Amino acid sequence: MIWAAVPTCDNPTVENPVEPTETEIRAWALDADSLEPMQDWHLIIWGAVDPGLLVELASDPDSPKGPYFLWCLYGRVGDEVRTGRFDGGTWDVVSRSVASDDPAVSRWAARSMTLRSRPELFDYEDWCGGELARRADPWPPSERDDGPLWVEAICRIAKSWRSGGLSVREHFQRAAPDMGDKTHFVAVVRRYLRSQPELAHAWQDYVNDKRGTPSPYIDLRTNEVGWMNTQGQREDVSRYQDAIDATAQFIWREANWVLLRQQV
Repeated sequence: MIWAAVPTCDNPTVENPVEPTETEIRAWALDADSLEPMQDWHLIIWGAVDPGLLVELASDPDSPKGPYFLWCLYGRVGDEVRTGRFDGGTWDVVSRSVASDDPAVSRWAARSMTLRSRPELFDYEDWCGGELARRADPWPPSERDDGPLWVEAICRIAKSWRSGGLSVREHFQRAAPDMGDKTHFVAVVRRYLRSQPELAHAWQDYVNDKRGTPSPYIDLRTNEVGWMNTQGQREDVSRYQDAIDATAQFIWREANWVLLRQQV
């Protein structure tokens, strides 16, 4: 995420963070050292601030917080598509912004139009978590030439690992995943899992049946992924937005452990 980890503080620039004025927001945007005045302030910004102002601040070359407001634009659109509650003002701004001189804003607008026409492409981390705001590579995923066969092959190991007389390592080797970039790996795996959500529970069954330690583990009761040491203790634990995101992260860890014997 782009700015989610930014610490918060009492900020004299913003008197009431729940109802910031346009003047306060503009002043905050120009202050490189100011922190978010409250936790999860981005939710207020992308939910209540005029989208035209967000575009202006995202594309302002003098604003050190342009990436923050770009993330808020993605979050606003993603949240509207996710919930099905559309604000006409948002989409008027989207339509006008397709022709923006700012490449990042123009890209956001074009992607937003695509997402509205194809809501099944929504991915929480892409839109609300800030991943797409950081990336200029082609989107949606159908525009990518990244070897979808390996994505399907690795995702379906959870259902096939007991068949064919192969070891778990041999199943992963046959899938031949592209392990060069974690962000890309997790993103394409997550997208495939969203089209086949039952595979998340298949991976939980895989972990329950495999049981060997040390190894990565997943617990979908809490969407938790981590490392199980030889004493059966959980280490390096992370929790995720939903079962699909957790499963994608687990597959990344498992592939690294099975193929490379690396704890990541």
